[in-house]
Amino acid sequence: ITDILKRNFEISEEDYKPYFKGEYPEYYKFSFVRNPWDRVVSCYFNKVVPKKYPYFQECWDKDFDYFVNFIDSKDLQRADHHIILQSALIPIKEMDFIGRFENFSDDLIYVLQVLGAADLNFDHRNQSEHDHYSLYYTEETRKSIDRKYKLDSDNFGYRYKTVTVE
Repeated sequence: ITDILKRNFEISEEDYKPYFKGEYPEYYKFSFVRNPWDRVVSCYFNKVVPKKYPYFQECWDKDFDYFVNFIDSKDLQRADHHIILQSALIPIKEMDFIGRFENFSDDLIYVLQVLGAADLNFDHRNQSEHDHYSLYYTEETRKSIDRKYKLDSDNFGYRYKTVTVE
């Protein structure tokens, strides 16, 4: 999103200011969140499987269950930004809008309309190839993510959903 705003609003690096809690009360503040179970699967296929991210090196060449156990061993209030609780990253009460990754296009269009930039173009980056997240979880790993990301599930209304494969 930052790239979209920089590119379309011609914001220089000097002008770009990341948001810190309590700052910029007059600005429109928004963020996007993602289903925790889907986020973990995406991280696994985008960072772990291709061995792209050294933080997860311990998990390289390991299965998904191992990755979930790795996450289970971390303090998700202070973990790497790919697995940290979204609730720890976002000052929820200060946000004007919280969009969902699952509705990204519609929610981003809404934000751009609010900002007066509804005709901007955007593309999907860092997309990983995988099936529906529920196909990767066992009962044990599902419960692990449920427990570790409970705050996110509660704050953003996420629930685990199963799909059936025919």
